[in-house]
Amino acid sequence: MDAHAYKPTKVGLEYFWPRMSPGGYIFCHDLQAPTFPAAKIAVKEFCEENGVSYVPMNDNRTGVFAKPLSKIYVEE
Repeated sequence: MDAHAYKPTKVGLEYFWPRMSPGGYIFCHDLQAPTFPAAKIAVKEFCEENGVSYVPMNDNRTGVFAKPLSKIYVEE
């Protein structure tokens, strides 16, 4: 996602997160950018509301969310 502003970032996360397959990823650009602080606010709120977290990427702008696998299967 590359929405820059609060509302489209928050709405985008709320739309895509429940539709993602377990193990899927969302990359959110400009999350660490000082020029777009509202995007980071939306992401932090989304994380708190949904009990998830993001990992900042080392490009100093992007964050990534990974949807946990619902079950881990181990062959015996």
